[in-house]
Amino acid sequence: MKIHLACLIAICLSLSAFADITDWDQRVFQFAQSPQWLGHFFYQRAAGGYASLVKSPAYFLTTEGRVSPEKELRAAIDFLMTPPPLDEKKYCQYVGRFDLILDHFSDLRKPHHHCAAFESWFAALEIDEVRFSFATGYMKNPASSFGHLFLKLISKKQKAELLNYGISFSAHTGADTGVQYALKGLFGQYPGGFSFLPYHQLIKDYSDLEGRDIWEMNLEMNSEQIKRLLLFIYEFDGDYIDYTFLTNNCAGILEYLIFNLKSEVVTGLKPWRIPLESFLRVYEDSENKELYYHASLKTQQKSMEQKLSGKEKQSIKQESLNKDFSKLGPNEIDYILLDKKSYTDREFDENYYHQLLLARSKQPVSKIENSIEKPRFQRKKTSSMSLVAEPDGAGIKLDLLTDRLLYRQSLSEINILNFKIYKNHLRELNIFDFLAGESASFLRQPVSFGGGISYLDGKGLIGNASLGLIYSAADWIYFPKLRLQGGDFSPELDLYFFMELVHTKVSASAYRHQVEILKLVDAYSASMSYSYNIETRSENIEFTVGRFF
Repeated sequence: MKIHLACLIAICLSLSAFADITDWDQRVFQFAQSPQWLGHFFYQRAAGGYASLVKSPAYFLTTEGRVSPEKELRAAIDFLMTPPPLDEKKYCQYVGRFDLILDHFSDLRKPHHHCAAFESWFAALEIDEVRFSFATGYMKNPASSFGHLFLKLISKKQKAELLNYGISFSAHTGADTGVQYALKGLFGQYPGGFSFLPYHQLIKDYSDLEGRDIWEMNLEMNSEQIKRLLLFIYEFDGDYIDYTFLTNNCAGILEYLIFNLKSEVVTGLKPWRIPLESFLRVYEDSENKELYYHASLKTQQKSMEQKLSGKEKQSIKQESLNKDFSKLGPNEIDYILLDKKSYTDREFDENYYHQLLLARSKQPVSKIENSIEKPRFQRKKTSSMSLVAEPDGAGIKLDLLTDRLLYRQSLSEINILNFKIYKNHLRELNIFDFLAGESASFLRQPVSFGGGISYLDGKGLIGNASLGLIYSAADWIYFPKLRLQGGDFSPELDLYFFMELVHTKVSASAYRHQVEILKLVDAYSASMSYSYNIETRSENIEFTVGRFF
């Protein structure tokens, strides 16, 4: 009887131990599949399992960590359960994931689980708020036409906004330019990493040098989420993700990171990530709808130009020729200083700039209050489907990637893979087309340019290129240009007229005249187009009703 009792006790103890092990394994397995753990490594579903977007081998504790969230988690737990003394250098190297584990498995936390280097850095920053920042498109670079996203870290202890910090994700392209730059970026041949930079450097690069206006929104992160963000950035230092222009770009990676920090899943994603759409997706998910606006130097200069008198403009023109500012007043010098900081496509005379600053310091306060009215933020979409009606039939127009940016008298357009199907066959395919435009001023005339390649029914593939100057006046934009299409070279004129009710575009060339009228209402559009072909003496009227998605 005693033997049977001893056996029963032994069996019960074995089952209890087995239950404990099973319970622990289950906890580990569940956390390995959690959004927090998967998000920390940018794991994506792949071939029945997972694959991390992170390509740095040093980012993983085990060689199988890139494709196995559970094995990476178990390797991290094994390290945390190592008796002291702990390798603090290794602990700091992976401090983000270790802190994530210890928050979830609090029974594992021990006093020696500590990274003094991170805690010192984190305490010195004293971050109170995180903002999501959108820099509008860079007119002179088609790859940047859709804008750029970065994070702004705000500390209330800083006496000036520019003394804060920013986090940016971008490609490390080296000296590559042109076709090589575009192809390698398209197929993920560049490493992409996070940069932790002073905010004034981001403003200098995007707003001052490239003339991008910046919009910001508060991400409403609590203290725990802010610390989690900084733990991730601290851990990721030196590691990389394969950067691609259409997916793993600033929009895709930062949006993924933001939703992960909020323990939410990103939904409704397209096969591409566009900065403006990502910014709006995060904005619409937020309770606080306040937007902050930072005007670029070129926007400030354009605003000031509209308030200068004819005499002041003439004096500024004279200074640009003879470099004599001795007779200039405060308004003229203020404008010249803005101009010299805004345009960097020429040699910058730092000594002369300092002389201007000294002369300005001796002048009275400017009579021109150069306050910038915050413009209305455009909630645009980059994809649409439309029904097209013509006198002899109907068709469908599908724009996969299209963006037209009219902003502060500058014009930028980019179109990728836009189809027009008419009577069950492909009439037109816009493979790639762009326009990078900046309006001329009384002082300088920057060249605007564009180009692309399209397929036209009956004509095959046709390339085009254009070069011209943009002039603006109130709600009008004039764009005289020279256009090369196929083998034909001809002058053209585009006129844009923007009203609150409708937008109108008139085009005139030696071969065709066209008038387009467009009305936008939230996610819907309606347009009418009339064109006259001079060569064939034929007319065509087209009506379109579409929806953005």
